[in-house]
Amino acid sequence: MKFKDNKSKKYSRNLSSTDLLSIARDSATPFNNQMVFEGTGVLDRGRWEAAAERASAANPGSRLILKGRPLLRRWVDSGNTPRVRVVDGSRWTGYSNEGAPFLMDQLSPVQGPTCEVLLVQGDPLRVVFRSNHGVMDARGTLLWAEDIFRALRGEAVLGSTSTLNDEECCKNLLKIKPKMKIKKTPSRNITPGGTMQGDSRDVVWLRKTIQGRYRNLQSQVICLAAKEAWKNSEGTAVFCVSVDLRRHMPPETIITAFLSGSIYLEVKPGDTPEKITGMLKDKLNAKREISYSRMNRLMFLMPLKVINYLMDRIGNWMHSTGHYLASGLVVNLGLVPLEKYTGGGFHPVSFFGIPTYIDVIPFFMGTIGSGKNIDVIITMNKGLADNGRIEEIMESITSQLVSE
Repeated sequence: MKFKDNKSKKYSRNLSSTDLLSIARDSATPFNNQMVFEGTGVLDRGRWEAAAERASAANPGSRLILKGRPLLRRWVDSGNTPRVRVVDGSRWTGYSNEGAPFLMDQLSPVQGPTCEVLLVQGDPLRVVFRSNHGVMDARGTLLWAEDIFRALRGEAVLGSTSTLNDEECCKNLLKIKPKMKIKKTPSRNITPGGTMQGDSRDVVWLRKTIQGRYRNLQSQVICLAAKEAWKNSEGTAVFCVSVDLRRHMPPETIITAFLSGSIYLEVKPGDTPEKITGMLKDKLNAKREISYSRMNRLMFLMPLKVINYLMDRIGNWMHSTGHYLASGLVVNLGLVPLEKYTGGGFHPVSFFGIPTYIDVIPFFMGTIGSGKNIDVIITMNKGLADNGRIEEIMESITSQLVSE
């Protein structure tokens, strides 16, 4: 299938309703992708700034800012290279948010920049690629990062000037999506950690590194996370799985925009990881991540403050009832080839990404392989994670994973 791009002299991209929700949420809590490489060597700011300038010129999706009034909002190339900052990470272990306040800095969709590179001084050295979730998803951020490393090595950058967004992609794909009867998924679900304590809006995350090879890793995590939810209360457990829409495109396609869809899986007591894998495969074969509704465009009539207010009200109601749109979101980025992200005197030995967070899905868990290890990362609201709950959940899930 051919995907049409809207070409223009100055790069710009239509705003999707998903972008709009990300932007509105960002006004309350920074809603960013954060890709972290840990390694050895040197971090020469001048070389990184030159590489960022070259790679970002080839990927103008990294230089976007929001322009226009409500109905006419769109992403426009600011022409400004994403900043490269040197920050102190000497008190940051890399295994939680403590000691890394720079990860909470906003990437303003209006003033910009919406993307940046952090050179984190400490032991080990770290490089963090950050992007506002409205302009990129995790895969898009890694594509941009890969081109920066290409520039650092003096190689040709691949670049992307595609203007396709997720809604336009789905409208194209709906023409080939097989029809099937859709069963309604429960929307009042319990979550790991139990009920909200206090009214904190802070977000915390925790990381753990494990070793081994795991079959059905994502399904194992979903199965164990559902059991964690049932420890505290009875109820339904539905987990959201993020799916990269690029899988429907030719392998050579490079697009940095947010291009992710979602699949929802209802887990019931007695379900095994093998059964969950079967459910996921069935929904992927049916292309269930492809969805589009014209009703979403009604949001464009609202000021961002109104959208954020409504999201806050919905989030507060869900926290007060202990029932959520989904019990959690589980993402598996697979194996990240570290050799693609080497250059400029920096040599990575590990990689992890920090999952984002929204109140309607209060538990985010990501698994990522790099080198010989697998990193597991959990993001939660502090009111659900405190009193040792996030540590207990992490230990319970990772200790029960079955390796080959």
